[in-house]
Amino acid sequence: LRLLENILSENEVMKSWTNYQRKNYAISSVQAQEFIAKNQGKVDFSDTMFKLAYPMHYSEEISKHSQEFDLDPYVVLAIMREESHFDTGAQSHVGAGGLMQDTAKFIASKYSLPYNEKLRYDTDKNIQLGCAYLDFVLSQLSKKYLFAVAGYNGGPNAVKNWTNSLNYTDYDEFVEEIPYP
Repeated sequence: LRLLENILSENEVMKSWTNYQRKNYAISSVQAQEFIAKNQGKVDFSDTMFKLAYPMHYSEEISKHSQEFDLDPYVVLAIMREESHFDTGAQSHVGAGGLMQDTAKFIASKYSLPYNEKLRYDTDKNIQLGCAYLDFVLSQLSKKYLFAVAGYNGGPNAVKNWTNSLNYTDYDEFVEEIPYP
């Protein structure tokens, strides 16, 4: 691996692949996404770079907890990818942590799930808490996934305010009008 890395150190595909092999999933995913962006239109969907940019990590846990809360597992996967880039130790500036960056303490008490700070960074428990939080957000937003994805990060009350105050005629316009960067 090290020999290949030295030989192909300038090759962006190789950089992403070697980071993936070293389980540096966040870095690998970002590198692959940057490669795809730079080579727009020149990367085939079956290309390895798409598999590196949009990996399907933790599929067993996602499947189990998606079924537990009757969620779309691909939405759970997409949220995890955006929230943490599959970094189990991710920490946000507002104190959310782990793979799904959920509001763990709140949601654990709401769903009577075990919780402590160590569990927040346990892969299986964090995915369970993240799925519980997505379920809660969906219940607050009329089971509409588009609003729930926005509400997962921004909070369901913010999305309720946006849907009541923003003048939009379709979902694309709604997304463009969200007042968060």
